Amino acid sequence: MLRRLLLAATLLAGVGGLAHAEPAETKPSIATTPLSDAEKNGLAPILNHVGENGNHVHLWPTTAGQEARMRYGLAGNSASSNALSYHGGAIMNPKVSGSTQNYLQIYTIYWMPASGTLQNGATTGFAGNYQQVNNLLGQLLPTNHLMNVATQYYQSNSATTFVNQGYLAGTTVYTANYPASGCTDSATPGACVSDAQVQSAIGAAMTAAGWTPGPNKIFLMYTSSGEGSCISGSTCAYTYYCAYHSSFTATINGTKGSVIYGNEPYGNPSTCQASGQSTPNAVVNGVNYGPYADLAANVASHEVMEMVTDPFGNAWFDRSGNEIGDKCGWNFGTNTYSVPVANQYWSSNPGPDPMFPTGFAGTWFELQQEYSNAANTAGQSGCVQYYPKF
Repeated sequence: MLRRLLLAATLLAGVGGLAHAEPAETKPSIATTPLSDAEKNGLAPILNHVGENGNHVHLWPTTAGQEARMRYGLAGNSASSNALSYHGGAIMNPKVSGSTQNYLQIYTIYWMPASGTLQNGATTGFAGNYQQVNNLLGQLLPTNHLMNVATQYYQSNSATTFVNQGYLAGTTVYTANYPASGCTDSATPGACVSDAQVQSAIGAAMTAAGWTPGPNKIFLMYTSSGEGSCISGSTCAYTYYCAYHSSFTATINGTKGSVIYGNEPYGNPSTCQASGQSTPNAVVNGVNYGPYADLAANVASHEVMEMVTDPFGNAWFDRSGNEIGDKCGWNFGTNTYSVPVANQYWSSNPGPDPMFPTGFAGTWFELQQEYSNAANTAGQSGCVQYYPKF
């Protein structure tokens, strides 16, 4: 049963350029996961793709796509489902021994053209609460009990686990006009950006904001209403996926490193809202902003959880090509409104330099559950709201 979950310009080559992919993967890659017959025959969406720049792209399908994957046994939360396994790659923000622990840093970019229009001339924008809600998610999620689910997943050895501490490190509005459509999306005709164009815009926004790449940094690109995107061909927003994550290597503001990013299309209730899924921040201080910010926040939480446990596609995934969020996609569980679960009220973040010292009027979120190997091993549903001790 679905319940509310509560959580209190183009990048120029002169800016270091964008490398075509992450460093060569020497570990087993999720990209080489054998496809099932359902995936080969187009009966269920494929999660792992290759971007135009040779980068690995891992997407989250629409609600209909997830239902298809469930139907063919490619995702699931039962105790009998196959667990996530470690493939030797890096996770984000692993435990540090003998020195100060790092913090996971989340950066949000809102692509809102100064012209206020899309490539096809249509008006575009964000709901009035969109940035507040999604910035709050970026601020609070890294230290929430939901993120604690990721602490059971390690790098190299069981003592080097993900550490759930972090904060929203920066936010910016990117005002460059959308480039000429780099793809054709039937859901957003004449207004579509390719993955290469998304990478370029992220790099340009980072340059303007003074941000640099890094292994503990996540960059979330939120595109405005009516703007679509495609990885390739017909693999596009709203018809195939609701979001995806990937990475590229670039030198930005004098620092070369990995840019780990999520492409977050505008919240779409027709294809990216599950039956019964609530939108608790639709009404804030008596103003109804609609469901869009909440839907984007749920999708963003899915992508962030997957980036911290499998940023380069060679760390934690199962034999069907699922990452931590895929196995529990659009599954919200039962909200008990008690501690210590993910549905806590947060008014401020304990991390350094909080950007929201007094919180935000609407701090309710309904976020999907995440997959726990420990819960699965204990014979329980693998999808949980928090990581208890089993």
